[in-house]
Amino acid sequence: MITLSRAITSLNPKAAFVIENNDYSTVQWMPDHEGIKPTAEEVQAELARLQAEAPLKEVEKNRQFAYQRESDPLFFKWQAGEGTQEEWVAKRNEIRNRYPKPN
Repeated sequence: MITLSRAITSLNPKAAFVIENNDYSTVQWMPDHEGIKPTAEEVQAELARLQAEAPLKEVEKNRQFAYQRESDPLFFKWQAGEGTQEEWVAKRNEIRNRYPKPN
């Protein structure tokens, strides 16, 4: 779950604050806070943006893991002359189909 805290720090990585129950009205800015103090509207817009991109990030994470475990070894075998480019490309395409990008 993406929280308001994550949205605030996405807008300002140097933000220093405390928030209770994921409720913007409870935000207390700390004395060492630096930079902007985003408004409730800005935080809600950032939260919506982060939630919208979450499915794509999940697909990218799953693909990366599968490429490293399944496709990359075939690539290196092909490069060493121990496998074929077709095997590597087929595996890469199979992973893309297994983890399709959301619409």
